[in-house]
Amino acid sequence: MVLLLIPALLHAQIDPQKLDSLQQSIEASTRATKAWQDSFQKTQDSIYRKEVLNRIQEEKNAIGKEILNRKEKESEKDKTSEVAIVLAAAVLAIGLIMVLRKRRMKRG
Repeated sequence: MVLLLIPALLHAQIDPQKLDSLQQSIEASTRATKAWQDSFQKTQDSIYRKEVLNRIQEEKNAIGKEILNRKEKESEKDKTSEVAIVLAAAVLAIGLIMVLRKRRMKRG
């Protein structure tokens, strides 16, 4: 019989205000922990997004540089081709002039 009264006596000894205060403290601690976890997650996501954006930008820059290098090489090839054509034309012109002079000299 005494054993049946022990739970009732123990419950009566707990101060309801202290129990409420403890419950509020636990809830506040839980909210603070949740807020910290959310803040940490947002920071982590922000860092990840920044890193991804940086890598995308670096890849874009690398592709842009590669395109510029190709254009420069093509431009150099075009210039080289133009110079070769001009030189070939000059050699042909000089050759033609020399041939015409020889013919004039033979006639004259």
